[in-house]
Amino acid sequence: MRIHRNSIPTNCSITMPFPKTTQNRFQLSYKSGEVERYQKMENEIMHKLGICTRSDAIKYSIRNTYETINKPDLVVV
Repeated sequence: MRIHRNSIPTNCSITMPFPKTTQNRFQLSYKSGEVERYQKMENEIMHKLGICTRSDAIKYSIRNTYETINKPDLVVV
């Protein structure tokens, strides 16, 4: 029996690919002139608020900024 190169043998099962899951990772890069400035701010935020990781400091800052801009009495110019 001759098997064609592109054919699938009958004893093999074809598996369907799983849908991709959403990644929980995020990468943040600073421009070369921004590194020192933002790392200093990150470290100060972490020290003053008792936050242990940069990731938690960034999440805290995003959450705080979001709550600030969504206050009903805030006027954005």
